[in-house]
Amino acid sequence: MLESLKEMMPAKDLWPINDSVWNYLDGNGFHNINSKYRQAVNEFGPSASIEAYAKKHSW
Repeated sequence: MLESLKEMMPAKDLWPINDSVWNYLDGNGFHNINSKYRQAVNEFGPSASIEAYAKKHSW
C-alpha cells in the first residue's frame, strides 16, 4: 500500500496526511473512502508515520 501511495502523491503530502490532496484523489470526498478507511485504520490506534499507517492496512 505504501508504494501505491508514494506513486500517487508527493512525499510531503503523505504525512501528516494532507486532507486536500487525499480527498482530491478520492473524488473530492465523493466516495468517502478516505474518511472510512482512516476511521478503520485508527481502530488499531494512532499512527506516528505514513509507514505505520500503511502497515495497519496489511493486518
